[in-house]
Amino acid sequence: MKKLLFIPIVLSVALLTGCGERVTINTGEVGKELGTNGLEEEIRKPGSFRMDTCIFSACPKLVRLTTAKSAEEVTVAKVFLPKSNVDLTDVTFGMQFRIKDTPESQNQAFEEIKAQVVTDRELIITSDMIFNTFVKRKAPEAVIAALREYSIEDALTSPDTIAIFVLEQVNVALKDTPVELTEFGFPNGVGTPPEEVLTAKRKLYAIDEEKAREIRALQAALEVEKQRQVVQQARVTNDVVNAKTAGVSFVEYVTLKNMERFADAAEAGTPVALGQFSPLQQ
Repeated sequence: MKKLLFIPIVLSVALLTGCGERVTINTGEVGKELGTNGLEEEIRKPGSFRMDTCIFSACPKLVRLTTAKSAEEVTVAKVFLPKSNVDLTDVTFGMQFRIKDTPESQNQAFEEIKAQVVTDRELIITSDMIFNTFVKRKAPEAVIAALREYSIEDALTSPDTIAIFVLEQVNVALKDTPVELTEFGFPNGVGTPPEEVLTAKRKLYAIDEEKAREIRALQAALEVEKQRQVVQQARVTNDVVNAKTAGVSFVEYVTLKNMERFADAAEAGTPVALGQFSPLQQ
């Protein structure tokens, strides 16, 4: 009788022992159980759950896939710009990437990347593994091809505009992969041009600055002349009106006005010259 009572206790302990292990899928990840039949179809969202029991079969494992955004910086030693016939060296660019937020892309990543063992019951596909599998080769190729569409002048003056175009081109290159770029930029400018190019650009800049200064000076002088002309026109208009009011001709009025000015100047002790005549001459 005691043996019969002992059997349910043993079975209960066995069932409790065989209860699936509790695991956690972190934020920025998705997961799948890996069992005797391979990866399950369901894509599990972040959270905790118990895996299937393994009393009568091999214990399942959890495979976690990183889906959060990650960043990498890459340097290409040299890029030739055919539009300018020069090389850019040390072209460094930064990329932010992630697994596309679709079941198809996530499944592709689970199927095509070999997960790394974390513990006896867990494996993980890291952002480094995603980058090395899908981005590491394709991105630099796309960047080099995109930069060849620009001149050295563009590279020196429009890095932000170039970065937008390159981002589009890299994503075109990645269209058949489960990965997409979300940001792209040149943190130190678009590479380093040859020193002779920089020297020539500096000389041209100095010349352009000198021209700009001369043009600004001429524009200022022109504005002065315009204002002087406005004043002269106003004086002539006034003289015409005053001559009509005085009932004399314009020429006569101007002559009288000048004589009055000379008289006022002489009275004030100011030397006045008219033609070859000067009141100060002996």
